[in-house]
Amino acid sequence: MQLLQKNVVEKKVMTHYVEEFKKRNHAVMNDFIIIGYTSDKSVALNLQNKLVDETGYKGDIYIMQMGVSVGTHVGLGGLSMFFMEKDRKHDGLLVNEMNSLMKKKDEVMTRMAELNDQFNEQVNKQLKK
Repeated sequence: MQLLQKNVVEKKVMTHYVEEFKKRNHAVMNDFIIIGYTSDKSVALNLQNKLVDETGYKGDIYIMQMGVSVGTHVGLGGLSMFFMEKDRKHDGLLVNEMNSLMKKKDEVMTRMAELNDQFNEQVNKQLKK
């Protein structure tokens, strides 16, 4: 009876993960998924197969065993899934970091254009002499 209950719960969990992925996946920013497990890699592989079959996901999927601290707290049979979500820009550390880097890139490009203009002015002055 316990095995049957375990299989029913496992199917519900996997269905939940796939449905949440369908709703929350950020298709542009998400080019990989991480599926974590604590004790049973086959459960993670089953989730991977279900995810690909039901969503047609084509990116990389990494299967990794959870670390000791997380795994101990989650317990045997634990399963997790990481992917980039849409509509989370206000608290998305990665998005905030990307925006910061893009701003810095724009500042560098502006400064490079200024330096290029100054260089060209100096060259033109030297050529006129």
